[in-house]
Amino acid sequence: MSWYPEIFFLSLNLRSDFDDAYHAMFESIDAHGYLHRQTTVKGALQHLNSVQPQAIIVSDEGLTKKGNEAMLEQVKNYVKEGGRVIFAFDFPKYVDTGILDTFFIKTFELPWTSGCLQKKTVTFNHDCLLPVVFTKCSFPNEYTRQSLHVSGAREYEKVFAPRPFLTVDSRTHRAVDDMQAAVVGARIREGFVAYVGDIEPIKDDGFVLLILRLCGFK
Repeated sequence: MSWYPEIFFLSLNLRSDFDDAYHAMFESIDAHGYLHRQTTVKGALQHLNSVQPQAIIVSDEGLTKKGNEAMLEQVKNYVKEGGRVIFAFDFPKYVDTGILDTFFIKTFELPWTSGCLQKKTVTFNHDCLLPVVFTKCSFPNEYTRQSLHVSGAREYEKVFAPRPFLTVDSRTHRAVDDMQAAVVGARIREGFVAYVGDIEPIKDDGFVLLILRLCGFK
């Protein structure tokens, strides 16, 4: 299966119930490409030194822990060289919100901070800025899940958010971006970083489709 595009799962704090919770996602990825997972920094570094995956999914909060700086640096370099990195699955569920408040600004100079944990129907923002290889019409229009939203994302970084994406300040009549977002994404040089705040086990096809599209599958 080496000719299939690889989706690399970086799972430095893998939990025993993870595979059961997301088996439908694994099946969908396997139908489009090759899923490879590493649970140690040593194994992950060795693998990424020899393979350029189509996307890296950071599936838990392990990358934010002290002692994993070398792994974090490798992920940053992968993005700068044109790679896609998606923070999803157990990452929003278990990441320390205090760490999340500074993680994206320190790592990628992105102003994303921890928001509210809430269940909402979120809608695709057709004005979001995605890599040119992405086809916006292929994303689901909306879906409903419980998510750890993020604050601070610029309007064009919001991929899925509750409507409206913008409100108007009655005093200045200017658009004010005051909405949190469940899914955000940003271009970093030639690469792309995304955060998916969903914390529930997969129950609908919208989430599966979202992850596949962020991985670059049409």
